[in-house]
Amino acid sequence: EGEEVKLLDAILTARSHFDRMGLEVQKISVAEVRKKYRAVAIKVHPDKCGDPRATEAFQLLSEAFDVLSNSRAQAVYLDNLGTQPVGRDSSRGDERRPKRRKGQRWWSSRSWEEIERRMRMQEAAEQAMRRTFVSGKSTEYAARKLRQSLRQAESSCQDLDERSGVVESELWRPMAVPDPDEPGSQIVPEPLDLDQVGEKLAEIIGHLRASYFYCVYCGTHFDGEDDMDANCPGVDEAAHDDNEDVVGDTEYDF
Repeated sequence: EGEEVKLLDAILTARSHFDRMGLEVQKISVAEVRKKYRAVAIKVHPDKCGDPRATEAFQLLSEAFDVLSNSRAQAVYLDNLGTQPVGRDSSRGDERRPKRRKGQRWWSSRSWEEIERRMRMQEAAEQAMRRTFVSGKSTEYAARKLRQSLRQAESSCQDLDERSGVVESELWRPMAVPDPDEPGSQIVPEPLDLDQVGEKLAEIIGHLRASYFYCVYCGTHFDGEDDMDANCPGVDEAAHDDNEDVVGDTEYDF
């Protein structure tokens, strides 16, 4: 119990996302961030921890994970940490972006079992993306298909998230926003490189499969994990290309 109290205190009083997760302030792999999150989150998730501060600590930990588990967001956050006064933190490391509206996040009101399922499915999607990269990353056609898949996944993600009450997500397609420093101008999102496209696509696929039992490539909302395992060919496009019986029309069935 004493260790639990110390862990909660450390998370609640941390000055940066790295401190909150107990990580060194340096570039760190997404795999290591996820491993650390799992190890800490299971101790402070309200399902596992009876301390009244557990919910707040888990939320703060998950916010840190959202930033550090995205290589692009982590890099921006690291850059900003070097220019901010000691003790100041930033949710995404980009103060020119509009502030995030309050609303449901992927980890809000989720059981530990649901959190574990989401991370497991995201890891499976990332492994599939890596296989795709190794087999066809260098071809222009493969790159174009990957970007098309991301656009489709972003749209499906926004639609399903909004239906479930999510008001904003980093997984949705980024839009140009008014530039607060130059009236009449807009800040246009920078295009993702191919590595970032694969990373984001894997994150969205994992989120959709775990949260909604929805497959982007089938275009189908399944009845549950067992139904999806039995009837979906796999997490990547290649698995669906090899299966001619896949459903092609979007079916949310909510």
